Amino acid sequence: MDCSRASTRDSGIDAVKLLAIVFVIVHHVVDFGFVMPESAGGAFRFVWYLVRNVAATCIDLFALATGYLCVISSGSVRRLPALWVQAVFTGAAVCLLCQLAGVRAGASDWLRTFLPVVTGEYWYFTAYFGVCLVSPFVNPGARGLGKTAFFRLLGVLFLCVSVPSILVRGDPFVLRHGYSFAWLLILYLFGAYWRLHVPDPPRASVCWLVLGGCSLSFLIPSLGKRVFAGALGDWFAGINPVYPSSPTMLAMALAIFGLCRHVRLQSPRGRQVLASLSGLSFGMYLWLVHPVFWRGVWQPCLHRVDVPTMPLFFVRLLLASSAAFLAAGLLESARKWLFRAVATRFSRRPGAVS
Repeated sequence: MDCSRASTRDSGIDAVKLLAIVFVIVHHVVDFGFVMPESAGGAFRFVWYLVRNVAATCIDLFALATGYLCVISSGSVRRLPALWVQAVFTGAAVCLLCQLAGVRAGASDWLRTFLPVVTGEYWYFTAYFGVCLVSPFVNPGARGLGKTAFFRLLGVLFLCVSVPSILVRGDPFVLRHGYSFAWLLILYLFGAYWRLHVPDPPRASVCWLVLGGCSLSFLIPSLGKRVFAGALGDWFAGINPVYPSSPTMLAMALAIFGLCRHVRLQSPRGRQVLASLSGLSFGMYLWLVHPVFWRGVWQPCLHRVDVPTMPLFFVRLLLASSAAFLAAGLLESARKWLFRAVATRFSRRPGAVS
């Protein structure tokens, strides 16, 4: 959901959105694509999990940016048909391209493509769609809530929802570890608070400190298992702080968000390029994570990539991520061009309403 306008583009938020789609790509490549070699040493494993941990902030970054941008608007219900058309078109194009390339798209794949929300074709799009539905009611409430009351609300959500998400077994708040509408709405509120009540970004040194400390949270299970014996050690071993709803992941996302708020591009050309790339981010997500493309093309290709050493891991991660970014960017640019051309043609028809 992009509620910004060309004349009021914020380079910091554009940087957040661009970084978020880059992290989406890296997260999928490292966490679900490349296979860690069995011979990987301790240093290699540490770097692998560190990259995975930081990249997993992609979901939180997208949602924070959405809340920041849209809290001052009247709501985005009117954009729902356009979002639906975009998702359906992208899904149909992916199925068709995969079919032409020899990757079979079955009848159920086509059905889910034309019903992306009802069937949950894209979990993020479904959750995002829900946030759009409630934003006309959430935004006035957020704007009318005083700074202190709003801060207390976020504190309650953090302590009572985010913290228990890694401490409590099960899913008491139906967060699905952050892959849900409920978590996106909470993040929307965090982004809204930042827009309304945090005019100046925090010091970069503080953001780097938080990011550096929380990026090591993946070590908690193994360290806890080693330090504590018996049931307590087993309890620590069962903690997974890499989920989007975990407090360390939220803290990392807020730290990255804070660092991006320091971005101030002086070059008009640089601002234009950044805005153009960030404007493609949501569409690129739809192209990249479509289940038919992911299961039939992208993941199998990544599984075949050999990364026996740390230098090769970085080289091939860069190549795979760059290729995915370029391909998705070109496809989304073509889609936007096609949609603009169709809209322009219909607007010029006799009797069309300007």
